[in-house]
Amino acid sequence: MLLIYRLLVAFLLQNQTSEIHFQGILQTFSNGRLFDFLISRISPKSRTHCKSPPAASNIAFFLPSPLQPHNTRMKNYNKINNLTGWAAFAVSAFVYLRTIEPTGSFWDCGEFIAAAFKLQVGHPPGAPLFLMIARFFTLFAGGDVKLVPIMVNVMSALSSAFTILFLFWSVTHLARKMVKATDDQLTMPQLLMIMGAGMVGALSYTFSDSFWFSAVEGEVYAMSAMFTAVVFWAMLSGNIMPMSVIQIVG
Repeated sequence: MLLIYRLLVAFLLQNQTSEIHFQGILQTFSNGRLFDFLISRISPKSRTHCKSPPAASNIAFFLPSPLQPHNTRMKNYNKINNLTGWAAFAVSAFVYLRTIEPTGSFWDCGEFIAAAFKLQVGHPPGAPLFLMIARFFTLFAGGDVKLVPIMVNVMSALSSAFTILFLFWSVTHLARKMVKATDDQLTMPQLLMIMGAGMVGALSYTFSDSFWFSAVEGEVYAMSAMFTAVVFWAMLSGNIMPMSVIQIVG
């Protein structure tokens, strides 16, 4: 269907179709009547054998992005939500990177750092993914063994900052559900309330004692929290992703 649509647009442009007629066709597509438009060009006998037209949401999903129907307020909400989330990430990353341990802490951190640097096996269950990613970060030490613990601690700091990012997006998603308003109906006070809820939740967790403690040392808890936050955010995002994307990912 997407190929037919692109060929049709190319044909209309090459034949210098009037702008009014072309815009009318695009409006027809955006209203989910692409099927009716194509069938109207087929002989009357063929129309009785055709199935019902597809849903409007499916048509809008397959439209090329420059021609998709858009809502200005929805785009503004997504932009504000993304920028505010990255602002929370920047604050948490700055705090954690400025307060990381200068070396290995006096417990499992030294073992994890040494095992990652030599790509060996730590205590059960081993945490192989953590050790492989930590080994990648140790490469930035440039052969200086004094910088190896710092690089692993930086990995934990960045993992914790990404945890805050996805936590912010999860909170704003839930807050928008509580407001019970679509993106094009949000007022400025509602938008500020949603962004404020996300920022308060994210920064409260940023400066919590236990999370901050794990964010600045080479332990598995920071990366574990990041994957937990990503999975929880992905569960919530299943309500807003197009069904075609969910089927492809699943």
